[in-house]
Amino acid sequence: PDLAVGSLSDAVFLYKARPVVSIQKEITFNPNKIDLTKNNCGNTFCLEVKACFNYNAVPKSYSPSLTV
Repeated sequence: PDLAVGSLSDAVFLYKARPVVSIQKEITFNPNKIDLTKNNCGNTFCLEVKACFNYNAVPKSYSPSLTV
C-alpha cells in the first residue's frame, strides 16, 4: 500500500509502493468432477490434486526464498 507521512511544517512525503513479487498459481483436480457414489480406490474415493506456483520478481536479480 501507499504511505503518506506528514508533519507540522505543512510538508507531506508520499511513498508509492509497488509489488516486488508476483505469484501465479494453477490448481487442477483429476477427475474434475467427483461422483461420491462410485468408489475408485477400494472402499473409498481417491483424487489427484496438482498445485503449480510460479513467481516473477522485480528487479529480476531479486531472488527471495519463498516457502509455500
